[in-house]
Amino acid sequence: MMRNLSVGFLFFLFGSFFGGLDPAQASHRAVTPIQGVVAGYGRTCAFSAETLVCFGAGYGSQPLSPRKFRGLRQVAIGYQHTCALDQDGVWCWGNNEEGQIDVPLNLVNPHQISAGWDHTCALDDEGVKCWGDNQYGETQVPASLKNPRKVSTGYDHTCALDDVVVKCWGRNDNRQTQAPTSLKNPHELSAGGHHACTLDDERIKCWGDNQYGQTRVPRSLKNPRKMSAGADHTCALDDEGVKCWGDNGAGQTQVPASLKILEK
Repeated sequence: MMRNLSVGFLFFLFGSFFGGLDPAQASHRAVTPIQGVVAGYGRTCAFSAETLVCFGAGYGSQPLSPRKFRGLRQVAIGYQHTCALDQDGVWCWGNNEEGQIDVPLNLVNPHQISAGWDHTCALDDEGVKCWGDNQYGETQVPASLKNPRKVSTGYDHTCALDDVVVKCWGRNDNRQTQAPTSLKNPHELSAGGHHACTLDDERIKCWGDNQYGQTRVPRSLKNPRKMSAGADHTCALDDEGVKCWGDNGAGQTQVPASLKILEK
C-alpha cells in the first residue's frame, strides 16, 4: 500500500520508534527490483518478489528471512516480530511470547497484513482475522464487521475500514478505538501507538492520544493523499511534500527541507 512512495520518504516517515537504523547491519544481497520498503520499531525491510532484506535493530533475534518467498507482496513489522505475505500465504517469525507469529491455518486468500506490538492481523476473503496478545481485546474482531477493506494495528488496538466507516477495538484508555462517526468515504487508515488516523474525502482526521499533538492535524495541509500514524507522531504527503506533527523528541516531525514532492 506504500509502493508509490519513494524510498527516501518511507525511511523518513517511519524512522525508528526505539532506535536508529544501522545500514551496516544490512545484508549485501541485492534486492532488484525493489517493490516495497517498510520501516518501524527500529527495523527496516526492503523486498522484491522473491527476496527480503532487513536491517536495523534485530529485536528478538529475528533472522533475515525464514524462507524463500514466491511473489512477495507485503511485509509488516511488529515490535519483536515480522510478517510477510506472498502468493503462498502469510509467514511470521521472531518473538512469539504472545503467539503473534502463530499464523492461523484458516486464512483464505489473505491480501493484507498488519503487525502491532505483540499481535498481528490479516485481511482475507472472509474478513479480518487477528492473533497474538489479547490483553485488551485487540485480537477479538467485532462480529459487526460487514465488508472490511483495510486493517491496521496499533500498539494494543486494531482498526478496520469497513465499507464507509472505521471500526476499532482493543485498548481504549485514550479513546483510540472511538473513531469519528462523521467520516465522508474514508479510504486510508493508519493506527499509531495509541491513536489512529484516516483520510476521507474531506481531509485527514485523527483521534486518540494527543499528548504530543499527534492527532492535531495541521490546517495547512493541501490535498493530502497519503498519511501514516507513528508511535506518537503522524505524517502526511500533500501537494507541498511531507508534513509531520506530534512528538519531536527524536526529530521525527522535523521534515528536511530537501523533501519536496517525492511521489511521481
